[in-house]
Amino acid sequence: LNKIWLYFGWTNQMLATIMLWIGALYLKHKKRCYIIALLPAIFMSTVCGTYFGYSELMCHQSLNVSVIIGIIIAALITICFFAFSKYFGKNNHAL
Repeated sequence: LNKIWLYFGWTNQMLATIMLWIGALYLKHKKRCYIIALLPAIFMSTVCGTYFGYSELMCHQSLNVSVIIGIIIAALITICFFAFSKYFGKNNHAL
């Protein structure tokens, strides 16, 4: 039963992170101040990636390796964000 709460907590944080990324993409598409959603999205991606690497339920790595995993995941998602924002900028009907 305790493992269910661990998965629920991680899933809840991932959902919040995904919504921050979607919100940042929407704000960038509308030419608004998207940085207010982008910075928390990057931070939350790093935190969730670190938890993914550190948790006994996931990869079970050391804290140092887990932090590196979290930073790499956040960097890759940030690169994808800017790549998709260029695509959505060309196609006005995408969002």
